[in-house]
Amino acid sequence: GGGGGEGPACVSGRECVLWPNLAHASPLDVAGKIGGRVHQPNRVAARRAMLETQPSCRTLLLHHPDCQLHLTGDSHQEAPQRIKAILEAIGRGGGSSGGSSGGSSHRGANGGANSVASFELSELCDFEQATTAQLTAVHDAAYVSMVAAAASSMAANPPPSPVPLTPMVQQARGAAPGALKDPLTSDTRLSPGSYAAARRAAGAVLRAIEEVLSCRARNAICVVRPPGHHAGVRGLTPGSVSCGFCVFNSAMVGAAHALRALRRDTPPSPSSHPQPAAVGEASEAAGWAATERAHFSPPPPLHPPLPPPQLPPPPMSGCVSRVALVDFDVHHGDGSEEIVRRLSASLPPSALFFASIHLYDPGDTAFTPFYPGSGAADAMPQNIINVPLPPMWRSGKLAPPKPGRGRGGLVSPRQCGCGRAEWREAFAQRGEHP
Repeated sequence: GGGGGEGPACVSGRECVLWPNLAHASPLDVAGKIGGRVHQPNRVAARRAMLETQPSCRTLLLHHPDCQLHLTGDSHQEAPQRIKAILEAIGRGGGSSGGSSGGSSHRGANGGANSVASFELSELCDFEQATTAQLTAVHDAAYVSMVAAAASSMAANPPPSPVPLTPMVQQARGAAPGALKDPLTSDTRLSPGSYAAARRAAGAVLRAIEEVLSCRARNAICVVRPPGHHAGVRGLTPGSVSCGFCVFNSAMVGAAHALRALRRDTPPSPSSHPQPAAVGEASEAAGWAATERAHFSPPPPLHPPLPPPQLPPPPMSGCVSRVALVDFDVHHGDGSEEIVRRLSASLPPSALFFASIHLYDPGDTAFTPFYPGSGAADAMPQNIINVPLPPMWRSGKLAPPKPGRGRGGLVSPRQCGCGRAEWREAFAQRGEHP
């Protein structure tokens, strides 16, 4: 037992009834908690017992080998090794599928801080790619076709190295040759497997949503690539200088899918309510009902019956009424914001919420603008909250120069007032209570 996380521990059934669960905590949240303290052995034992009894309460981990097919070149920071490192850190070597078993901790090569108990996770790496229709719910059809055609061309004639994406998008939009981004400095690249990887990454988000909404998982995490929050309606957002390693916006594909029943610009999905029986079946059922009423009629009620409760119809499978996207990143999610603005026009006012916390620096004579240069202001009519934070180099505090190194380096984030605590406080003020 254990109250709502805000008050004293429950030591009797009476206290548990009287103390309100103000934090809306679940048994998994309060397992092993005694007042404000956590008894770790009891917490582990209680959570293990609950999660092994009810695997649908676990966190679902989704990943797929296709996401390794997106190649970006030697020494590129957005590389296939990112997924391998994450899966190894939590003890999932990247090749298995199905549910977890056993009770030991998953410890990767580093172990310790990143370990995850095996009973906390279920694993899924068998799911479909996002369809073209699901991608074009948020992206321009011409952009999706361009990426598909590029992948097909590269598969037929493999290039010696990954192809720059940003100038490809600019050229497809009719930009002058002199305005195209230099391929040598283009940081977003495509390989023959990039299209399949990007579709599979979006498919992971779609499957995660379906699993959670159908109560087969409590929550989910998608370890996929390429990333997506810089991918706008037509890939490169207006005014941006790079696609930011992104191809398709997986999170927004998932949001549009979950909200598809509410959108005014898309036909409604087939209803999940039972369909009426055929005429013959209905007549037969009515006959049986009349016979039963004749032989087994209940006595008349002593009091007038209460009217039946007016319950709303059950929601459609995989559809919700509201979606919130919270983007924690050093860069502003400019692609996600652009798509949110577009989708908001066809949704009820409170259906979609987007918050991004990121560094922001418009640049000056001393510093160049920090990519992507957007996210300075909110857009309240579209439920968009931006939490821009000044970067460390704007603090004016530099560490003493090292001998022979010239100008001093940056001090620690804590010293310049832009560390973890400041991020948490800024988001609590703007994101949690806008």
